[in-house]
Amino acid sequence: MSMAIGPDRTAAVVWTEPMDDSGSDIDMKLLLVLPDNTEIPVEIALAEDDMWINAVYTSDTGRIFVNAGGSNLYEVKEDGSSEVFLTVEGGLPDLVQFHGSLMLIDGRGLDVPLIYDMEKQEFIEDEVLAEFVTENFNTRECYTGKYYDLFLTSGGDDAVYAIGHQGVYRHVLGGSAMEQVIDGNLSVLNNPVNSIMDVLVVDHDVFLVLFTGGELVRFVYDPNVPARPNEKLAVWSLKDEPVIRQAISLYQMKNPEIYVEYEVGLEGNAATREDVIKNLNTRMMTGEGPDVLILDNMPMDSYIEKGILMDIGPLLSGLHEEEALFPNVEEAFREDGHIYAIPCMIQLPYLFGRSEDLNQMTDILGIADTMEEMRKDHPGSSLLQVPSAKGIMRIFAMTSAPAWRTEDGTIDTEAVSDFLIQSKRMYEAETDGLMEELIQYWEEEKAVHQYYSAFGETLEGSDEIRNQGAGGYFLGNMRQFIAGSIKNVGDYNYYTSLMEAEGYTDCRFIPMKGQCENMFWARTLIGINATSGNPERAQDFLKTVLGGEVQADMENGLPVNQKAILDSYEEQWRIYKDNDYISGSASFGDFNESQGYFLIQIPDEEKVNELIAWIASMDAAYVEDKTFENVIYEEGEAYIQGEKSLEEAMEAIETRLGIYLTE
Repeated sequence: MSMAIGPDRTAAVVWTEPMDDSGSDIDMKLLLVLPDNTEIPVEIALAEDDMWINAVYTSDTGRIFVNAGGSNLYEVKEDGSSEVFLTVEGGLPDLVQFHGSLMLIDGRGLDVPLIYDMEKQEFIEDEVLAEFVTENFNTRECYTGKYYDLFLTSGGDDAVYAIGHQGVYRHVLGGSAMEQVIDGNLSVLNNPVNSIMDVLVVDHDVFLVLFTGGELVRFVYDPNVPARPNEKLAVWSLKDEPVIRQAISLYQMKNPEIYVEYEVGLEGNAATREDVIKNLNTRMMTGEGPDVLILDNMPMDSYIEKGILMDIGPLLSGLHEEEALFPNVEEAFREDGHIYAIPCMIQLPYLFGRSEDLNQMTDILGIADTMEEMRKDHPGSSLLQVPSAKGIMRIFAMTSAPAWRTEDGTIDTEAVSDFLIQSKRMYEAETDGLMEELIQYWEEEKAVHQYYSAFGETLEGSDEIRNQGAGGYFLGNMRQFIAGSIKNVGDYNYYTSLMEAEGYTDCRFIPMKGQCENMFWARTLIGINATSGNPERAQDFLKTVLGGEVQADMENGLPVNQKAILDSYEEQWRIYKDNDYISGSASFGDFNESQGYFLIQIPDEEKVNELIAWIASMDAAYVEDKTFENVIYEEGEAYIQGEKSLEEAMEAIETRLGIYLTE
């Protein structure tokens, strides 16, 4: 599980016997192997807040330290004995590196990395490093030996190096500067699918970085290469899109003579969405707009009417067979023979539960009817585990929102009114007699989400409300069914495996039907500025986003490129082989004694073809319009909570949206 080798070639190895079928018998052991092959078992009396031996580290002088999943670091002696060396108050040390007599520590719960002088037994302050981390890596994630957003390591001289998505930085402890050695924007470091596992500084100009997925990259600093290429391609989006950064990283590597400038409208900007869009529109009208536009929650219809977007239909039809997109996805965006935008990825709205329950959920009315019946059979329990009016509306809007506008773009008041009525029924069924502990649990989940959210967004207003990993809660009997969207192939693997688990073979998952059917959720819509000064580069970039290398390795969506799905599963079959699974479990002793465990298996070819057929059968796109939808959620919540009558809520919706649609 972990290994460290000292300067005298003494090896410290963390290992365990294979887990039993329950997945609960984890007995982590530590063994020292001396240069003469003498083996010394190590016994560590773990403190109460530690779990098991997690990782081992060796200092420059051969001292051996152990992390046990809690706040303590243990030191192991040559005879196999051990003692607590350091307790990191308020944090869990996941990364431990050494710089002479200094220990560099980072981990969960730490605002900034810590520097500990092992000889003086005291922490050292470095304001420059702390300020740099606060500004650039404030929300970093890490997990011992597996992945790090920021890797802090020694350069073997007087400097330490900070490596992450932003690049490689050199810093002399106590010095006044953070010197950028490698610009992350011009390298694979900025690819969001790559997290760092380990780093070795070979010398001042050569770095070896091991990424998740087992890719080892050698970086060489060349002072003769310009810091930034002269040629440029400009990409713009309202919020940061990981798949776009992924494509930029790949495009940049293949086109080193071109600098891709990625501008995020709302990043580090106190302006509102409306202000940001007005500024962009002004630039577009004066011919200074970006080459590539990400159109999520943007006035796309207005851009099409004004001729701002290029027709990319010919480009898509000219893709080679292996690069071709799902035809139904293309057709969903074809208007009068033209395509002005295409999603980089999609998600699939779905329902998961017992077959007898799902049989009744054929539309939004049937879902509300079934929830009312469930409440009678399950008093006090969660049904959907979303005791929130807005949360329920946002989940089912994925297959209902397209019905809220008529063909001429006006509000369909009958459809909106019916949606609010059924949402109120679902909310009342969900909250009727709900245990106070479950309401408190929901409030805690909301608080945690808002704390970690980059923009302080609410759980109900986030994508997470539709993408919650809810299978564990279903397994733990904390909810009676699941409604959401299949986020990626990992989600598909999870639910197909759960249906095979003991006690759950009568479960299935089906496409969600609300007020509409056959809907897919179009994500990260991309278009090209019709007046771009770099149309060929923009089209090449679009091909990169839709190409197999990006599509087969996405975190937040399913590919729109059919072959990319097959490529993704070919890789999974290669890695996991036969009978090599991932475990999933859930335990909720605070609310009930229910717990569960099952094996997540990579789907076979038949199940993968079922996923492809599911995608291919969806013929209509849900394109989120937060400004439009938020009006309905706000007024709908007032109606559902009894603050307004249905008539009052609908009158407010018509007034507010009438102004919006006119603009």
